[in-house]
Amino acid sequence: MEHYPGVESSKGGRPRLLSEADDKRYCVRKVAAAACSSGAANNSSAIDDSNSDGATSTSSVDHSLRDINEKVTEDLECHSFDELGEKFIFLDKDSTHHNEAAKILASPTKLPIKPPTHVCQLLLNKLANCAPSTRLMRELIRSYPLNMDEPFDLSVHADLNFTEAMCTHFPRNPMQQQQLERNTAFLTTIPILHNLFIDCNDIIDMQWQSVMPLLVELSGGIDHNSGTEKAQGDEEKMIRQLIKLLKIKKAEGSDLPHQYYIRYHDLKIHFESLFYFGEYYVKRTYFELLCPTTPNQLKKFVERIPDLFQYRQAILDQLNA
Repeated sequence: MEHYPGVESSKGGRPRLLSEADDKRYCVRKVAAAACSSGAANNSSAIDDSNSDGATSTSSVDHSLRDINEKVTEDLECHSFDELGEKFIFLDKDSTHHNEAAKILASPTKLPIKPPTHVCQLLLNKLANCAPSTRLMRELIRSYPLNMDEPFDLSVHADLNFTEAMCTHFPRNPMQQQQLERNTAFLTTIPILHNLFIDCNDIIDMQWQSVMPLLVELSGGIDHNSGTEKAQGDEEKMIRQLIKLLKIKKAEGSDLPHQYYIRYHDLKIHFESLFYFGEYYVKRTYFELLCPTTPNQLKKFVERIPDLFQYRQAILDQLNA
């Protein structure tokens, strides 16, 4: 894992939209061609869901890919980061529901299904139904292990351990005050990621120096050096490093791994990925996690814990491949 402490960028422009119709049509044609050549089998499930007749033949797939050119709307946009000179497609969860090309691109970037363990799901349900009270939620967490039907094992119950640790760590009063970047990291990203991977630190060495395929970027503190320009500049800096790595892998003839990266900015942690597809870099935001400072926000945090472990599983699957 690589931790960039966040350096002010002199040119941190926002990704600009290639709004010309010709650019969009060209982009979609390239996506369709790349999808067809890189393995229609991986994408057939997404296409089948959108076809009422459920056809799975090659001709149906080819026909669907040709139709992408007509079905694409503003939901699928092409972007180019300033100074990078590369073509980008941005995906998020919402865009995959409205657009055929987005569905095709979403298929190879989707997270694996990783349901919570039974004991963790029971605790998540109790916390979801609990009143928004820090005292009540912590009392529930501390008494819960006494009522478990099975002995606690960190290698089996990593999600339960994470839930207990983070729901007693948050909400944090210091996060309601101004904090510098390093102190912010100790309050937010470091405890979250440390507890997320604590049971597999023999695979992911949490030294905050150099482990792939996960990069972490901390953009500013809390109410300190945390403007939009700062976040944009740091994101561009991280994307540049990811593109450099993918180009090296491509030149070596190696498989191009998905690059998973996490960005912190203004109490929000963005869980994202970047991968190379044809002539384009596909950037996907899976979800955002708000570091809670109130009991109600803590309940929202609890709802995202299953998503966190799906994101974690995607990283582990790639490392174990």
